Amino acid sequence: MRETIPYAPGPTPQGGDLDQTQRFIETELRSISEALRLSVVQAAYGGMQIFGTLVLPDAGPTPQQVIPWDGTQPAELSRVEASTAAGTLTVQESGVYNVFCTLSMEVSSQRHYQFTVLRNGAPTNIVVVIDASGSSQAANVSFGGLVQLRAGDILALYYTSTVAGSALTINASTFILFRVSELQKVM
Repeated sequence: MRETIPYAPGPTPQGGDLDQTQRFIETELRSISEALRLSVVQAAYGGMQIFGTLVLPDAGPTPQQVIPWDGTQPAELSRVEASTAAGTLTVQESGVYNVFCTLSMEVSSQRHYQFTVLRNGAPTNIVVVIDASGSSQAANVSFGGLVQLRAGDILALYYTSTVAGSALTINASTFILFRVSELQKVM
């Protein structure tokens, strides 16, 4: 019988402090890796980050992919492949994964933006909607969820807007995943 290893996430960073976000992610990944190691689940994690300004093409009702990414997060990935140019994360081993995204951006006024994580081109339940009902403003959001993935599954981050021609500038972002359990074969 496996011992239950408690895991409690640290406080989510507030504001657009990229260094604080970077420290938060590194601490979370170390903590999760240790919990997984102790519970005999082989660690699988990886991600990408944007640490410079990325001006995205005009958003509209047609989903657009968030690309390109500046680098991987963390620097060494485990059982996950990241393609920063293609904006994709590919898992090498099946399991239940926690997918987590942070976005620090400038949004246009009177718009609704939606960010969705796609698995193999199909939407998952990992979605966030941003209501920019005031004037142009900055927005900092974090969202995520659990998703069951098979070896070879590909994840990507897409966005849409309620109005075509909506400017969207990302100042910093992370898109990471880590396996929280292995898939068990049902007898």
